[in-house]
Amino acid sequence: ARRGLKPRPTTPNGRLLFREGGPARNLADSPLVVECPFRPRQFIAVSFTWRSEDPLYLQVSIVGNHVGVLTDDGRKTGGRGVYAWQSYHWQDPDRSFPPLYRRDALPKDPARVKVEEGWRHFQFEPDTSYQVRVEWDRGRLKLLVDGREVWNAALDNKYMTDTPPRIRIVSYTRGWIDDLSVEGVVDKQHLTKLLK
Repeated sequence: ARRGLKPRPTTPNGRLLFREGGPARNLADSPLVVECPFRPRQFIAVSFTWRSEDPLYLQVSIVGNHVGVLTDDGRKTGGRGVYAWQSYHWQDPDRSFPPLYRRDALPKDPARVKVEEGWRHFQFEPDTSYQVRVEWDRGRLKLLVDGREVWNAALDNKYMTDTPPRIRIVSYTRGWIDDLSVEGVVDKQHLTKLLK
């Protein structure tokens, strides 16, 4: 480290670590953001290993198409489940999740509830590593966890995109990401702009 500068904290094995931001910032307002060099109207996928000691909410957004996993924290205001939606705004998922995900609306055995889109009340468990993959392909948003399809939703707008196109991963609690990869069909014009 240069004289007068403190060395930056490192994480084991080069993992990305979500932790509280600077003054007046919290994790919910501090996503990992990747400029998307891919054609937003074609296949895009994001894959990573995810682990949290105390998961609450994890969201992956691919060019305006969002999927969130809510984990029950035991509070009366909590809930659990997977939901996908489209919006130009990636923040405030509370406006997008329907009330049936709230704790007081959950069935007796929520882990067994399967609907057309998938396992509605899936949640991440504490201190467990997961292989997470989210795929966007012309109107369908899929969430795969450990190779199992958990959610497969048909969204209204097949050509949804935010400007500029971005991929975001946000967690409401501390967690680790490893082996992050993104894939898709490269948009050569947009890539040229990003490289300038």
